Amino acid sequence: MRKEERVEKALAKSDVVTNILVLGFSEDLIRQALIEKLDAGGVDSESIDIFDSTSALLEAVKEKEEEQNRLNRIAAMPGPSTVAGSSVALRSLEEEIHRRDEDIKCKICFGNKTDVVLVPCGHMCCCSKCAEAIQQFCPLCRVPIEKAIKAYLQ
Repeated sequence: MRKEERVEKALAKSDVVTNILVLGFSEDLIRQALIEKLDAGGVDSESIDIFDSTSALLEAVKEKEEEQNRLNRIAAMPGPSTVAGSSVALRSLEEEIHRRDEDIKCKICFGNKTDVVLVPCGHMCCCSKCAEAIQQFCPLCRVPIEKAIKAYLQ
């Protein structure tokens, strides 16, 4: 007898299954538990009952119900319902990229990339155009600028 036929026969005629249905569990959860038990093997092929006892089937159905509840909670989480935590990781990466873009922008014009190191403080906070305009003090620490050195970033 095919697995599907065996499950349907158990759903229709098994006292063990009837006892679980009376408790209010869904037929779908019971069907899933029956299929899983058959897939695991070790089931008497002659018996109408796939589980030996009501308590064994009840335990299997409760496990299926918990699994389904867990999946429902994950699906109800805000954001894309991909692998748990991946949307958080993606958001974190996007924030890191944005932060790094902001870090390399000129702190004066906010348009060009920083490409000048100020001596002696060592701050790399402005582009070469703005460095020419601020010849006296570092805009971050206000230390007098001795010279500005062009930096080449890879």
